[in-house]
Amino acid sequence: MKLKIKILYLASLLVIFGCHKVDVSSIQNLNDNQVSIIGHAGLGFVSPDNYLPTNSYTSIIRTIESYNAYGVEVDVQMSADGILYLYHDTQLQSKTNCDGCIQEHSSDYLDQCRYQQNLFSTTFSAEKIIRLDTIMRHFSTYTIPPLIVLDVESFAACNVEEDIEVFSRTIINLIEKYDAYNWVHIELSDFALLNKMKEESDQLYFVFFGSLTDETIAEAIANGFQGMSIADDVATKEAIKKAHDAGLTVSLFDVKIRTGAVRAVAKSPDYIQTDNIPLLQQILKE
Repeated sequence: MKLKIKILYLASLLVIFGCHKVDVSSIQNLNDNQVSIIGHAGLGFVSPDNYLPTNSYTSIIRTIESYNAYGVEVDVQMSADGILYLYHDTQLQSKTNCDGCIQEHSSDYLDQCRYQQNLFSTTFSAEKIIRLDTIMRHFSTYTIPPLIVLDVESFAACNVEEDIEVFSRTIINLIEKYDAYNWVHIELSDFALLNKMKEESDQLYFVFFGSLTDETIAEAIANGFQGMSIADDVATKEAIKKAHDAGLTVSLFDVKIRTGAVRAVAKSPDYIQTDNIPLLQQILKE
């Protein structure tokens, strides 16, 4: 009887742990059948294991140089004087010692904005918000630069009407400056900005940020996108395959815990944006 119980116990463990693994040899995508790991705004949102602010210089550099991620996603906003900064939230006071929106201020003001102390750090952060040019310049020195995904932010809540022509030209100028066409993807859902950027350059790689349906796949193709970015919990393996069949790469985000990471990998996306790089690396090696 005891032997039978032990066998049943071991069998249940195999089932439990088997459900938390994925057969990486079964991955089929447009990325040489590999899932590439992208750090979400650097190492991800602040947690007990990560005290670094999102989009901060140290977080982004560690993502590539310490954790060996394939790339990093960053949130891009433009200042009143046309400088691109990396910051996620609408209001500066949510994360820094400054106030208002990035779009309302000049670079003289924004260059002095420091990230506030968070729950998991013991001292006031020495990190300031940084310009996109700072990391572009750094990674341009690599023999093989990492993939940089620009999540282009525009906040109507700031009551600032952005000049999409200036926004478009500023992004393209940076990409041209560092010859970054092969290692920068532009993630957006603003069709007006998309069309303006396409008018100025036919070498850019655009990723559609939104849902993944037959309609949005067709819309992405019609508007010249090369990829799609979708939250993992609303993306199915079948829909991802349809995107692949249409020639679109797929990036999943909101992947944090092990069960979610295993589920995401099993759908065969091309990229996964994650807040837990070591976990995803472990899963892909199992």
